[in-house]
Amino acid sequence: MITVKLFADLREAAGVKDLELQAQTVAEALEKLRARFGEKLEAHLPRAAVLVNGENVRFLAGEKTRLKPGDTLSLLPPVAGG
Repeated sequence: MITVKLFADLREAAGVKDLELQAQTVAEALEKLRARFGEKLEAHLPRAAVLVNGENVRFLAGEKTRLKPGDTLSLLPPVAGG
């Protein structure tokens, strides 16, 4: 099992702040989230930062990133600031 943590708009869209999933890759986890929470969450995923254990994987291996039991997948909306 992995822990998925959702923040801000993603949390509101899903109605939960965290949950546990069985997934071997980021892609599989995202697909399970899409199936569970539908279009409300789907609309936020293309812009979300994707972190595994605190490391941004979106620009590394992205959705092919392998997950292992105990990992934490965090999804954060884009942040602007100055």
